[in-house]
Amino acid sequence: ARRSPPPPPARSAALPPPPRGLQLVLATTPPPLKRRGDPTFAQGACGSRSSPRRGDVAAEEEAAVVNKCWEPLPPSTAVPVLAGEWRPQELARPQQQHGTSFSWLLQTLGEALRLFHSFACKDALEVLAALPSRLRSSLFVQDLAARCHLELAEYARAAELYAECCEAHQLQGAIGLEYYSTALWHLRDSVRLCSLAQRALEWDRLRPQTWCVVGNCFSLQNEHDQAIRCFRRAIQLRPSFAYAHSLAAHEYMAIEKFDQATQLYERAIAVDSRHYNAWWGLGNVYFRQEEFQSAKFHFQKAIDINGDNAVLRTSLGRVLQALQEPQRALEVFAAAERSHCSAMATFHKGCALSTLGRFREALQAFQQALGPAPLEPLIHFQLGRAHLRCGDRRSGVLHLHLAMDLCGSKDSRDNQMIINAQAELARAATADGPGPGPGRGASTAAGAARREGGAE
Repeated sequence: ARRSPPPPPARSAALPPPPRGLQLVLATTPPPLKRRGDPTFAQGACGSRSSPRRGDVAAEEEAAVVNKCWEPLPPSTAVPVLAGEWRPQELARPQQQHGTSFSWLLQTLGEALRLFHSFACKDALEVLAALPSRLRSSLFVQDLAARCHLELAEYARAAELYAECCEAHQLQGAIGLEYYSTALWHLRDSVRLCSLAQRALEWDRLRPQTWCVVGNCFSLQNEHDQAIRCFRRAIQLRPSFAYAHSLAAHEYMAIEKFDQATQLYERAIAVDSRHYNAWWGLGNVYFRQEEFQSAKFHFQKAIDINGDNAVLRTSLGRVLQALQEPQRALEVFAAAERSHCSAMATFHKGCALSTLGRFREALQAFQQALGPAPLEPLIHFQLGRAHLRCGDRRSGVLHLHLAMDLCGSKDSRDNQMIINAQAELARAATADGPGPGPGRGASTAAGAARREGGAE
């Protein structure tokens, strides 16, 4: 017969009593949960497996140690966690060195971010200047400060801060390479921009910022087709990159492909409705197509987002002037003139004054705008017309000749406009009698412009 298994023990069978130390612990406090960092983890409730039996005093001490490990820490010893180069132990201590606390640092950084996203860049820079010196030299703060300077059209200072970030962090982290390249583009610094493009390509070809840098490099060399390819590669790598859409649209505007530019501007707005560059770009498209009401609407939308930008206000003033509202345009130009980058606003203010027949005031405005931009042909052209309106033919002819020399190609629209103005001057001189007409100087200036080979 097959041997049957032994019966299981009865439920009423008495289990051996627990050790005396464990009885004391169970009678006083419930057994605490153990955590992996605790010295008693993976041990019995009464201590080490090698010595399961201890005295009453040892068990009480062990229970007190275990329970103390799970007591909440007082607020003064709580250590905050901060990623990056900062050591939490330093921030947890009272900030006797800077007289600030950790919560104050967070509040200051948050306030600077809020001001920047509200485009109050001057106030944001003042808030960042109140931070400790070690925090001001971090990558995040330097990047934010450079963006503020870029929005204020202080391109030299922005490029300087971005260069320091690149040298200190070797193009790593969240540095705004696309904005760095834009600052160099405005400074017309082709050497540094080409060097930055080569370094960015060696760093990472799969980053959309890299292709924005390369595209700006081609754009500065007037190779617009190559720049468009680079910006479209950036869009392919990150379809939600609104700034790459705007840069590609700017290049289409440069070659007067307005349909493609409009599509890219609209996509940028769909990605980021507060991207004022795209709103301004759409307004510029409609302004070039002489749809002034649509241009006014889009320029106003851009100003609602970034009201301190002088370029946006100047563009709105030009539309108002085209809509035969010179007085209101003059008010907009005066408001833009008080902000940064006021040379263009001052120039268009002089144009509005000329429209109103206030030629003396227009002459002063053009002379003021000529200081920051002495090589701008349109300023010399308007300055020459203002001198002619005021009766100073000699100065008028001089500035018209300078405008002819600076405008570049003979087939350009500016060149034809200056030639028409000189022809009008010659007819006026013939009607009024002998005077210092354009004569041989105009042909000499035109010949110099042709010899330059159409350089812009």
